[in-house]
Amino acid sequence: MHLDAWTSLVLLPLVLFLISAGYLLFWVQDRSQAALLWMVGGTALPALGYALRLSLPQAQAVLIGNAVIMAGLAAQWMACRVIAGRQAWLWTMPVCAGLWLAETRLPGFSGDIHVRLIAFNMLSSSLLGLSFLELRRTQGGSRFANLWVSGLLLLQWASQFGWAVLNLPLWSHYPASAALTASPGFSYLMVLTVAATMLLSFGIIALVREPAELRYRQAALIDALTGLGNRRRLDEYLDEALRRARRAGSCVALIMIDVDFFKMYNDRHGHVAGDTCLRAIAEALRAGLVRRDDQVMRYGGEEFAVVLPDTGEPAALQIAEKLRLAVHRLALPQAGREGGVVTISAGIAVAKENAAAQSLLQAADQALYLAKKGGRDQVGRAGPGRASG
Repeated sequence: MHLDAWTSLVLLPLVLFLISAGYLLFWVQDRSQAALLWMVGGTALPALGYALRLSLPQAQAVLIGNAVIMAGLAAQWMACRVIAGRQAWLWTMPVCAGLWLAETRLPGFSGDIHVRLIAFNMLSSSLLGLSFLELRRTQGGSRFANLWVSGLLLLQWASQFGWAVLNLPLWSHYPASAALTASPGFSYLMVLTVAATMLLSFGIIALVREPAELRYRQAALIDALTGLGNRRRLDEYLDEALRRARRAGSCVALIMIDVDFFKMYNDRHGHVAGDTCLRAIAEALRAGLVRRDDQVMRYGGEEFAVVLPDTGEPAALQIAEKLRLAVHRLALPQAGREGGVVTISAGIAVAKENAAAQSLLQAADQALYLAKKGGRDQVGRAGPGRASG
């Protein structure tokens, strides 16, 4: 099947409009992804520009249609800036369209197709090159998707730049007054543009959505009030720590912490003050942990849990005592309490042999119960063998 230039010109805007609709659909599903909205413009505007090239008289088509295409390529550049975590500049779209209009004032522009092709492809390849450079500076997201999109942009840049070079008088072998569609290889360039744009859309969507999905997964593991890991994160991290401990033949300590008389604090000071109190305690607990693998999570309500990989009972007792004193130093006032400040009780348990996460939690909770029963504001220990089953 022979694909003539006019057929490729008709095919290109149709495909671009469909891709634009796909970007819009993904953006509607998650409107925080501004890069997708920029890509709507980055595909819809070139589609409109190529449609104008087909429907307007040649002089107007070259003037208006190509200006709209340049605005679309600027929108694609801005999408890549957003993906790279940089600010988008709305002014680039009219400026790039204006640059094209300025190029139409070049000597011999209206009568020489070589001048028109060189002007168009030099400007379009420059915008594609800027998009490529933005993505190469991107740190986050999928490395494969980044390489995929960058490679396609580089291919488009090479084809556009190469087309400009081939139209230099030194290389051209067709009349200067010929129509655009008469230029050798024009239909192949259009087909390459269609294919590259379709493949580019898959990479852009993956590049945008993968970090977003990662953020959503991480947010599902974070307690909204304190910023600590939540109960789900505790379960995951504790299982992971126990698996590592079994492989290494080491142990895992768990500290369960409860804010003493917190219901009384809420009743006397109000829930807003209670939330402030929990946030302050959470930050004190987090600051009290030195090793990167030591993690504090909010267990629920006024309870916290601290997971200490590769930690025996003596070290766990020292850390628990350190955390208890750190909350003391906050000096959060609590009327009606001996000492007049908010305190915590803690219970520790150490997993040995092939202890399961649930047995470790139960042992630490039992140790916490002993600490509260003994008068609160102290550290309790699990009895022998409590977390070894």
